[in-house]
Amino acid sequence: MVIRLDNITKHYRVGEEHIRALDGASLEVGENEYVAIMGTSGSGKSTLMNILGCLDRPTAGTYELDGTLTTALSGRALANVRNERIGFVFQSFELLPRLTALKNVELPLIYSRAGWWGRRTRAKEALRRVGLADRMRHRPNQLSGGQKQRVAIARALVGRPAILLADEPTGNLDSRTSDEILALFAELHRQGQTIIMVTHEPDVARHARRVIRMKDGKVQSDLPVEKDPLFDANVVPFAAPVQEAQAAVVPPPRRGKSGVLARLSRPVLVPLILLYQSIVLALGQIWANKIRSILTTIGIIIGVASVTAVIAALTGLKQNVLSQFESFGTNKIFVLPYPPAYDRHVRYRWADLRFHPHDFDGMLEHCPSVARFTRVCDYSSTISHGTHIDQNVEITGIEPAWHETESRSVTVGRPFSLIDNTHARAVCLVNAIAQQKLGLDADPSGQALMIGDRRFIVVGVVESHPESSMFGNGRSDSEVLVPFTTAYPIAQSLEVVAACRSPELSDEAREEIRFFVRNRRRIPVAKPDNFRVDAVQKYVDQFKSIATAMTFVASGIVGISLLVGGVGIMNIMLVSVSERTREIGLRKAVGAQFMAILLQFLVEALVLCLLGGLAGLLAGEGITAILKSIPKAELGKAFIPGWAVALSFGFAASVGLIFGLFPAIKAALLNPIEALRHE
Repeated sequence: MVIRLDNITKHYRVGEEHIRALDGASLEVGENEYVAIMGTSGSGKSTLMNILGCLDRPTAGTYELDGTLTTALSGRALANVRNERIGFVFQSFELLPRLTALKNVELPLIYSRAGWWGRRTRAKEALRRVGLADRMRHRPNQLSGGQKQRVAIARALVGRPAILLADEPTGNLDSRTSDEILALFAELHRQGQTIIMVTHEPDVARHARRVIRMKDGKVQSDLPVEKDPLFDANVVPFAAPVQEAQAAVVPPPRRGKSGVLARLSRPVLVPLILLYQSIVLALGQIWANKIRSILTTIGIIIGVASVTAVIAALTGLKQNVLSQFESFGTNKIFVLPYPPAYDRHVRYRWADLRFHPHDFDGMLEHCPSVARFTRVCDYSSTISHGTHIDQNVEITGIEPAWHETESRSVTVGRPFSLIDNTHARAVCLVNAIAQQKLGLDADPSGQALMIGDRRFIVVGVVESHPESSMFGNGRSDSEVLVPFTTAYPIAQSLEVVAACRSPELSDEAREEIRFFVRNRRRIPVAKPDNFRVDAVQKYVDQFKSIATAMTFVASGIVGISLLVGGVGIMNIMLVSVSERTREIGLRKAVGAQFMAILLQFLVEALVLCLLGGLAGLLAGEGITAILKSIPKAELGKAFIPGWAVALSFGFAASVGLIFGLFPAIKAALLNPIEALRHE
């Protein structure tokens, strides 16, 4: 026996009322039988059909299908049974409106473990079998009622099931179309198909070979058509010898890859195929609801655009500042005659704080991490040349090593020599701005100018600070350099600028200089430093840390909009689950397992978020381009780094997964019968 039901009961509770839909129903159906189940409304025939199709579980009793006790099977196993052993023909057709006839027929094969390789071919064969070879590309709204029912029959047959279950297959059809469908059923029966049909019409039931009548949840009678007293005895029902029917048309074996390739590919490729199909379905659903999808992803678009634009702006600002640090020199170390921190309980005398030139004699020998250093002092004075006067000009005293330490060379003329510094000569270097303000020649070497009331000879023009530098005043002010020994008696204070051998040795060089100066000043171990050693690299590292913190804080603040967008997506997905409840029930009826439905809706939310992330990234690129074009904003180096792109897409994907999980689980947990009954 193909089907054996023993004392099946099914009880429902509706409020306080207890309903017994089935009350001890028992029956058997053999191979190649054509059975009609009849009864009035409420007799239990539809409930019996649902249990036969493994769409519902009985409250009590046993149901054996091909010798397997279905009441003990898991939900996954029951889904496989519905996909491989049972085909459904619904009264209301249950065709997906956005899919063509061919796609609707392919639906059971999407969830088949062995049907993917020849899916399209098998669907076409099924449509040809029901006479719809010329309607494969038509959508359901382009088909008549009879054609829709034929598509539903083709969908039921495409998986080559052992049993075909038809629930009122002619209930929504006219008489001529009903005759065509019943003739098709007769032909399928002649080809060896087992058919169980639910109907309340005697004219339809007499096409079967056996009639089971239900009443009050029980089998009232189970007779061949010719012996049923309610039929006209003169009516000769359809009857084909069982042996002839079984030998008529044997469904061809399922085609697929064989041998080692099949054994290796199926476990790996079936999940990949399901994922691919879920992506295709998600894109189709998004395209079918374009306006709603765009409105749903606005939160994601704004969030990703904001995050990427903020990160781009901060990255551009960071690069701008770091480039200025680079131009200034990240290997520089400044030794200043000021305490490292103010303490109101400690009073310092300037005589104890100020440096003397001899304090740094021998520093290179005692500080191996230091490559070079120069003593520097400065003061302000008025300079003039002929009738040209420039007031409050910075006069800087330098040693010959200053040019290499500051990376500022002489463009015209010559630098200071050791003799100039040793003998405190009255020579000077000017920058291009001072050269222009004083009206000096293109090569001012040998020309004289007055610094205060003292006459100096210009020996060359020194390179100015880079235009973008925020350090120094070379961009807008005049600058005059004189030998250190010439300027020191006037300045009466000095600082030291050192260059370590590499920025990586900055900390070692600072400690060596600190130890050296403390020894030269004879500062006791218990007393704090009365000078300060600052490294540019330290400020670079601090700035990088601050910029990174600002980037993540700003990204976190604007990323709140992503969470808002995620809530919107969850809401829309819940609406989508509600709208597509019947579709979910249909997919489960043709064999979709829990994971397949879960993956379909989860992928839909994920694809929606990723598309929103892509649109947001493009919008962020546009905002970045606008920021770069703003004059004086110093954001010309703004760009969206690769990690920001990955972060945006990762965040968008996380939002899709997190906020899409609940709707996906809700969809996957729907009972197929309740879903199919949903209005």
